[in-house]
Amino acid sequence: DLSVVINEAVLLRPVGGTAVMAEQLIHMSRIAQLPNVTIQVLPFAAGGHPAMSTPYVILHFADAGDASVVYLDNLTMGLALEEADHVLGYSLLHEELCRMALDPAASLTRLEHASRNFA
Repeated sequence: DLSVVINEAVLLRPVGGTAVMAEQLIHMSRIAQLPNVTIQVLPFAAGGHPAMSTPYVILHFADAGDASVVYLDNLTMGLALEEADHVLGYSLLHEELCRMALDPAASLTRLEHASRNFA
C-alpha cells in the first residue's frame, strides 16, 4: 500500500517544462486510482502544518519480523530512524496530514485540474 500527502505547491511549480508536468500529473492521477494507492493534496488553505520542513518516508514491511523505518533526506545526507518512538511520531504526523488534506476523491479532482493547466 502507498499513502502520500503532497503539498499543493507541487501541482503548480513547473519542473521540466509544461509537457513534462502535464505528463507527470496525469500519471499521478492514474496511480491515485489504484486500489492500493491513496494520494491526498494538502491545500494552501490548510495553512501551516507540522511537516513544513520535514519531508519523510515511513516504510512498513510485509515480514512482521522487520521493524518499520522512517527515512529522512536532506541536501547532504539521509537518515534512517528505526526506534519505535520515532516511527510512532511520524505515523501520527502522517495521520494528521491526512486529516488536513483533501480527501482522496477531491485530491484526484485537484490533480486532474492541475494537469489541464499544463496541457
